[in-house]
Amino acid sequence: MTLPHEAFVQYIGSQIKPNVYIELGVDEGKTFELIAPFVSRAIAVDKKIPECLEDYETYEMETSEFFGDGWFKEEADLIFIDADHSYEGAKKNLKNALEILSDDGLIIMHYTDPVSTFMADNLEACGDVYKIVDDIEEGKITDINVVTLPVGDPGLSIITKKKCSRTQRRS
Repeated sequence: MTLPHEAFVQYIGSQIKPNVYIELGVDEGKTFELIAPFVSRAIAVDKKIPECLEDYETYEMETSEFFGDGWFKEEADLIFIDADHSYEGAKKNLKNALEILSDDGLIIMHYTDPVSTFMADNLEACGDVYKIVDDIEEGKITDINVVTLPVGDPGLSIITKKKCSRTQRRS
């Protein structure tokens, strides 16, 4: 039995206790509800916000609209990306998230483990987000670190800036 991704994201949040948490793509709100008690400010962004999140700070819009005019000026300490499952959409979300990520912050991306059984059987549902990991490892997206883990069926990747105090700067 694999660890559900929701429990992993909750665990990370409970350990780092971020001031600002942003979840891009909330689906039914399960992950968001699990992590919200551990953060100072929890923000949900999705095209359709579920009723269970009506008491939280929510933005019912496309992620591109959320990042659109640069109106969100604060830094986020933890960002969970689970919105657009296409390579291009997820890449845009990652680049936008990196713009507002605090120096010691973490990004967790969903659907990044293409070797899992779930991914092999559900590639259409999972999209091709996993290609972003190759881009990072090949240096196409620079100044970040990535670790991909077989958490949940489709996997998760943890992304930090190279200048994060938890990592060494590599050349």
